[in-house]
Amino acid sequence: MSVKSILLKIGLSGHGVVNYDSSDQRYAWNEMTKHTGAERADHDNFSFAKHRWYISGKDAEGKPTYERKIVISADCLRHNFFIDDFLFQSPNVFAQRDILNKMIASVGSLLRGYMFTQEGQAALKKKSAVAITEAEQTNGAVSSIETFSKSGHREVRVDEDDKADNSFFKRETIGDVTYEATGVVDLKELQFVSLSNLYDRMAVICDDFKAYYKPELEKALGSTIQEPGYYIIKGSAVRLAEYGFMLTKEQVVFLVKELFSRILRTTITKTSNGHATVGSLQIKYVEDPLMDKISSSDGWAHIQDASTVSFEPEIYYEKVDPIQAKKDLEEIEAKQAALKKESKEKKAAEKEAKKAARAAKGV
Repeated sequence: MSVKSILLKIGLSGHGVVNYDSSDQRYAWNEMTKHTGAERADHDNFSFAKHRWYISGKDAEGKPTYERKIVISADCLRHNFFIDDFLFQSPNVFAQRDILNKMIASVGSLLRGYMFTQEGQAALKKKSAVAITEAEQTNGAVSSIETFSKSGHREVRVDEDDKADNSFFKRETIGDVTYEATGVVDLKELQFVSLSNLYDRMAVICDDFKAYYKPELEKALGSTIQEPGYYIIKGSAVRLAEYGFMLTKEQVVFLVKELFSRILRTTITKTSNGHATVGSLQIKYVEDPLMDKISSSDGWAHIQDASTVSFEPEIYYEKVDPIQAKKDLEEIEAKQAALKKESKEKKAAEKEAKKAARAAKGV
């Protein structure tokens, strides 16, 4: 059977906190720890790690007690998986067609996804083929609050004593800690790139495809990409074709290998406060969605070298006759134009009626 999607389990280990939250978390901290005797956080100079809280039992008074797990957010993980692909992001690249197409015609963009918007133009959207959860603490390490200091500029004034702009602040810290995240690679989302705004997911400007996008993507993939055509999802009840191009099975496998390589070499560093490194990657091929679930323990394989990955991906799309597809789209566009014209005429008539009513009243 062909593979419909790929499930992921990602293990990380490190020391200290790598993903901090806002100081507003002090309210949850105070509420959840008031029965434990932990230090209260009554000021803004507290920095907390991101947490998930769970009810662990009840105290002598019957009130719930809690345990907390430190987490690394999904956004933080995704950022570090693709940090070598995207050193920075700026909407200004929309104004430079060659730079824009170099960015979106890349391995990182096809995997991570993107959205570029500019006033007066249709947005460019490529949904990520990788869905990932936050990485949650799996060992029994317990965090604590520590006090730190920061030295600033010394001011010298004639009429006052010399003062140094030093400050003290408190931060949550932890020792050795392990995490686990889960995810899925959506092969249906990965294998098709839309050049149409029919379903509000145009990933490439059609006029840029041949001159800008195609050469860059072929360079990134190391192989020739197919010419665009009209496609529908197999078995779909909506038989309205979308213009775009399909990646070959070999290109889909290549992109999945590249994703696994990025995951395996991920290290997250938070200056001197902490670090976390991916130590293990397990995958499960989903051939039967009813049987191959992330909760089941069988079917998982450890990946240490992404180059050894091999599978037969499911093909979700089928090509349709371009003449019929264009005819269907023209009919839809004609109906939309007629509805738009009717709405405009109705609003104009209502406006004239209101104007006439005011004139009759002498207003």
